[in-house]
Amino acid sequence: MIKRAVRIIFISILLFCIIQSCMVGKLKDFSPEDLKWFQPYKETDTLIFYSDRNELDTIIFFSTVMDEYPTRNFQSGYYDTRDMEVTYRLTKGSYHKFSKIGKGNYNERLVLIENNSSRNITYTEIGFLGIIFSGKELKNNVTKLDSNTYLFIGRKATYSRINIKEGIAFFTLSTEKGILEYTDDRNVKWRRKEGN
Repeated sequence: MIKRAVRIIFISILLFCIIQSCMVGKLKDFSPEDLKWFQPYKETDTLIFYSDRNELDTIIFFSTVMDEYPTRNFQSGYYDTRDMEVTYRLTKGSYHKFSKIGKGNYNERLVLIENNSSRNITYTEIGFLGIIFSGKELKNNVTKLDSNTYLFIGRKATYSRINIKEGIAFFTLSTEKGILEYTDDRNVKWRRKEGN
């Protein structure tokens, strides 16, 4: 009798898992509005920014990476996730530096978009040198300067002064050229070197 009960439980769990895995929804595609942030980052590029005080930041912007991965377990659920991101790294000798734990350089995220088949929403996050915008702050607090250029002000961000030793007050991002300029917490303006 006990063996039969164990078999029934085992078969029930197996059927439940099979049915759940078949019910994974379809991932929706990213919209042109989502993808506009990735246009300047089709290939890895090193850009130099100089300040009004002749200081330099040399930043490597890495090309866009897309990934898809499944989640299949009782605790988290059964769904697929798709994300795209652009990361960047400050080079040695740059004025701005990340607060890091441990040794070595690591990349920070500039743009992330993500969706999964269990939710019908796309999560977007844009961050640069300690300022991060996501959710309602990204939707409501970013100023459109022209058809391709946006102003991100740190005091209106979701998070500010994250993981950075010398923070910035705001930055300007073009959907055609990427980061154009930024102003740091000392009110020093940083411009992209001509030809970059």
